[in-house]
Amino acid sequence: MRKYAIHCLVCVIAALLLAACSKMDKTFKDYVVPGGVTYTGKVTNVQVFSGRERIKLAWIRGTDPNVTKAIIYWNNNADSAVVPIKQGTPQDTISVLIDKLKEGTYNFSIYTADDFGHRSIRVDAQGRSCGAGYQSSLLIRPLATSTPIAKDALLSFMAADTSSVTEVNYTDENNKAQTVYLSHKQDKIQLLNVKPGSAYTFRSVFLPSKPALDSFYTDFATGVIPANLAIGKTITASSEVAGSIAANLIDRDLTSFWAPTAADRTDDKKVSVTIDLKTAQTFNQVKQYWRKGSEFIASYKIQGSDNGTTWKDLFSKTTGPGSTEDVTFTAATNRYVRIEFTIGTTDGEVNINEIEIYKN
Repeated sequence: MRKYAIHCLVCVIAALLLAACSKMDKTFKDYVVPGGVTYTGKVTNVQVFSGRERIKLAWIRGTDPNVTKAIIYWNNNADSAVVPIKQGTPQDTISVLIDKLKEGTYNFSIYTADDFGHRSIRVDAQGRSCGAGYQSSLLIRPLATSTPIAKDALLSFMAADTSSVTEVNYTDENNKAQTVYLSHKQDKIQLLNVKPGSAYTFRSVFLPSKPALDSFYTDFATGVIPANLAIGKTITASSEVAGSIAANLIDRDLTSFWAPTAADRTDDKKVSVTIDLKTAQTFNQVKQYWRKGSEFIASYKIQGSDNGTTWKDLFSKTTGPGSTEDVTFTAATNRYVRIEFTIGTTDGEVNINEIEIYKN
């Protein structure tokens, strides 16, 4: 009896489910067109790469295994291309390169299709083909300053277009060509171990879109790293501490330094260094890099001489130098250059890393 009751209950539930399904079928019949259109899976994640008189389209293959090709239309359907699509995984990338496109903006209509005449719904994409017009609109990023720093050089640039980077080419002290890049977010770049007095070139590199198929370049501009006239010359000092010799001032090394002795600092309150440029040189700029002790300097002066005994003041300052002291003055032509420092009322250890002399 119990088994009979269970059997009846199952039959009732089955009948209810059948009635519900029949009702559902009737509901959806209203939305089904007999012999209606079957669509293939459409393209997804379309990317457009702008290029030089060409455009690349790329998308994800998708999950429809029946898709065997894509049809692409542009120029108001006047031009088209068919792209075969092989069997693969849904995440495969399908791409097509459309070249020989005149400069301008193009609207693309993309369909997929199978071998049974079925097509997907349309997917639209827009891209830009760039040519001489775009190229002529590109402006090089302006250089603000070029500053030698011991073995290096610091280039400072003005604001850049956000679609560009700056390429800089230079020669290092081993005569090897070096290339570095500066993003539009950076305004300074340091060229390492630059060959003294060598030229450098720079240009701006543009991407017409992100992502892009081609890069576009401005013409190169050229600059010259000023040569430090003191490099390779002879230097003497009023005194020097062992290991902290005067030659350290012209070795292009910002870690070494010159230090005068305590006795020299206190006897007449003056210490000095003299650089022999070997021949008469024209210069108008002197830089000092201080390690410590600049606060003990009350004043200093830069002097020039043709014979090393008769001196003429070229520049003087009645206060101490800064940690990086960079001064210019009326150009002079001399063989010898002397910097004389006067110690103030308080004495202390004086260390200078480097001295540079330029015609700028």
